Amino acid sequence: MISLDGLMLESKYGELSYLIKGPIQTTYRDGFPRQEPKIIALQFDRYVCDVGNELSRMELTEEDREYVARRIEGDLKDPLFTDFAVHEPPKIHPPWPTYDRMHPNAVAGMARQVGMVEEALAYEQRRDGGPRESVVKKLEETLREPASEDDFAAV
Repeated sequence: MISLDGLMLESKYGELSYLIKGPIQTTYRDGFPRQEPKIIALQFDRYVCDVGNELSRMELTEEDREYVARRIEGDLKDPLFTDFAVHEPPKIHPPWPTYDRMHPNAVAGMARQVGMVEEALAYEQRRDGGPRESVVKKLEETLREPASEDDFAAV
């Protein structure tokens, strides 16, 4: 079953309201019991819905979450359903072509020389395989250091 925590859905319609029939619940109208499915509404903010946040906001039971997971999974597998899809964040590219082949100790120095410390830090924090803590630490230290004339001198 699909994991709802951290699941981001992207719609082709702005402000989409996605309604899901949940488990049957008994309500009373005019003194008579009436059994109806619980309606669970996921609201898209502009074109994106963070399903985990929406479900925690609604404080749903585990049974309700199972209904939501089954419905979303079924709709995502249906080739005729095109209202939304799983949101894939854009792939970030390295700041320079040889970045991933460089030794981790040399990254901060190179980033400082080419003036791309912020770009290197952004890439390092989102790179495939996770960030390397030593590289992140050195890049943050380099970012806090004031720039000197020697950094921009012609070699």
